[in-house]
Amino acid sequence: MKTNGESPLSPYRVLDLTEGECFLAGRMMGDLGSDVIKIEKPGGSPSRNRPPFYKDIPDPEKNLFWFGFCYNKRGITLDIDTADGQDLFRRLVRTAHFVFESFEPGYLDSRD
Repeated sequence: MKTNGESPLSPYRVLDLTEGECFLAGRMMGDLGSDVIKIEKPGGSPSRNRPPFYKDIPDPEKNLFWFGFCYNKRGITLDIDTADGQDLFRRLVRTAHFVFESFEPGYLDSRD
């Protein structure tokens, strides 16, 4: 339901650090108008390498799973395992309303 170009969740920003099936939450937020930023580690998300691929040709840039679940998201590459990456991530978190992640418990806390 859009009014005046706004959608229900357009005021909200989401940082999406999820993998695999967890992509769905960010996709739904993006579909409802949130500004979703998909954060990938250098070298790309491992999910880009899982089938299916466009015309069955394995290529991380032609991954249909990725296209389907990362629609309505912006993307950046960020290495949260480095000091510079952690600093940038903290600055992004200050602008976000939600952070979606699918790491093992305690992973983000250990990045201090």
